[in-house]
Amino acid sequence: MKRTSGASGAAIITVEQNGENRIILSQGANKYVTLVNPEELDGIEWLVVQNEIPWSVTEAAIKLAHERGVKVLVNPAPAAFIPHNLYPLVDVLVVNEVEAMEIMGAKADELSEEDTARKLVSLGAKAVLLTLGARGSLYVTQDKVLRIPAYPVKNIVDTTAAGDTFIGGFIAGVTAGKAIEEALQFATAASAVAISRLGAQVSIPTKGEVEAFIQKQ
Repeated sequence: MKRTSGASGAAIITVEQNGENRIILSQGANKYVTLVNPEELDGIEWLVVQNEIPWSVTEAAIKLAHERGVKVLVNPAPAAFIPHNLYPLVDVLVVNEVEAMEIMGAKADELSEEDTARKLVSLGAKAVLLTLGARGSLYVTQDKVLRIPAYPVKNIVDTTAAGDTFIGGFIAGVTAGKAIEEALQFATAASAVAISRLGAQVSIPTKGEVEAFIQKQ
């Protein structure tokens, strides 16, 4: 942890009656994040990055991780263009529909869900994980298509952190040795638990809570 003068990064979140949210982000100290020392990646299996710190730092971290044999998951949120030379360095690109359209410069009705994911794979990413909200998710590689349905949630309280929880659940699954499909099911369950609770960090379930949820289905 490093300290700098000024305010910490903060997010202002409004939640509608149906549980959907809108987020206004103030970067604060996040914009002063600098690259870690290469040695800090030693022993790391996955690097997970998004777009809430300076892009120059994120880009350098992706390249450094790739050079050191660390797998890279990129979640370009908030949505932003990704230079084409970086796609081949990405093991898993995780995007929702809005982010996918934004980084491709396409309209939502121009491509099917599968075509959207395949288009991103064609740019060089080894796998694309397209999250579809209540419709589940789609995992696409050059030779594989997996569609994972969402778990039914009777009472959606707050969708804040649903995507972050999904990604965390997926990485927790693959690093625990789960097959991709099983890791995606675990991630889907984790996200389902999160949206049934109010808040962001406080809504993220434990491994035990996710496993208990799955057993009840």
